[in-house]
Amino acid sequence: MAKNTGAVKVAVVMLMVTLTGCGKITGYKEYEVLQGAAGDSVYANYEQLSYKEKIEDNGYRKFIFDYSSECFKDSEENILISPASVFFVMEMFGAGARGETLDEINSVLVPNTSNEEALAFAVDYYNSMISEDPDVFKSVNCACINDDFDGGFYQEYLDFAGEKMGAEIMVAPFNFVTVNNINNWASKKTDKMITKVIDELDSREDVCVLVNAMSFNARWEREYDDDGILKKQIFTNSKGKKEKVTMLYSKEDSLIYTDKAIGFMKSYEGCKYAFLALLPTDETLSGNEFLSLFSYDDYIDVLEHNSYFPSEVYIPEFSYDYSNEEIVSIMRELGIDKAFNEGGADFGNMTDEDIFISSIVQMTHIEVDREGTKAAVVTEGRAVSRGVEPDPVEIRLDRPFAYMIVDTETMTPIFIGSVNSIG
Repeated sequence: MAKNTGAVKVAVVMLMVTLTGCGKITGYKEYEVLQGAAGDSVYANYEQLSYKEKIEDNGYRKFIFDYSSECFKDSEENILISPASVFFVMEMFGAGARGETLDEINSVLVPNTSNEEALAFAVDYYNSMISEDPDVFKSVNCACINDDFDGGFYQEYLDFAGEKMGAEIMVAPFNFVTVNNINNWASKKTDKMITKVIDELDSREDVCVLVNAMSFNARWEREYDDDGILKKQIFTNSKGKKEKVTMLYSKEDSLIYTDKAIGFMKSYEGCKYAFLALLPTDETLSGNEFLSLFSYDDYIDVLEHNSYFPSEVYIPEFSYDYSNEEIVSIMRELGIDKAFNEGGADFGNMTDEDIFISSIVQMTHIEVDREGTKAAVVTEGRAVSRGVEPDPVEIRLDRPFAYMIVDTETMTPIFIGSVNSIG
């Protein structure tokens, strides 16, 4: 492909799958040192930073809820998002960005850090995830390079993606075989929860596919007995209609009570992760309306008002799929603009071609039942060149509610969702 003769496209795909069979890195030029906006190496000092130590003050959790609020606006359907999945792919882009493009990415994703600290945080966060029990939670990155691409990727960028963010690097022709391979990976590694990631690749314009893969599959810490499985219960959906559901009843030792919501946390096996449910105190709000108004400060309020207190909780069994095609517009709303602008983006630390991100789409799947929870996400983005025991509180999730799957060590949400209808 001749340089500077038209649009060059970069496809970025984030999958909740594990990718295998990556080939060797071949045919690429010698690397140049990756420089940050201020002229210093953006890789500097990342080994000295800690995800767990930085999470409370570096602004990433603020991004989670700023992004979440935008995702849940103006919709009545059940929604499930993964801010973490978006974060990793954007930081992989950030590792190849320069100047104002890099500044904008990190000012939104990790607003209270330098560019070097933001990348260091992403590296440690990613590696903290892959060190956990792979049977419960998995995360892996991959970069698939178009072997017809006439431009070059800087070796240091590929080395960094491979060595520090665990990306497997492969070179392949961008034809229907590679499309099928990506879709087969998604289907196989998500147990057929997500079967299709992309429709096609353009061998003339698509440059690479970057992949972040995650999966979550956890059983409840306390199993439900037969008496806790209540069939033919009523859930009132966001339109006021009655739906028959199976409710899961259990006694818990968690109670969340704020001005805006009542809720609880229920642990998964091993207590590393938990299901956090929030039932709006305003019964007129759907789960989406509640989350569109729910801020980082509201989340801190939830954490501060999570007490050790007996509760009797009812969770409906539910499952659904969701697709979000508006992520680029959401990112623009949050303040990342140049990365999506032809003629304005600068990814000169990734490749010698002018590229910009043209679209990002996220697909998710959730299953909550008597056994536990399974969740999957696939995000595809394309860039174009250029004392006395008290009485327990009853919490019945029988109307629209919000939920999160959280890392209990740092109380960082990995998934955020809503249930407005079961049927």
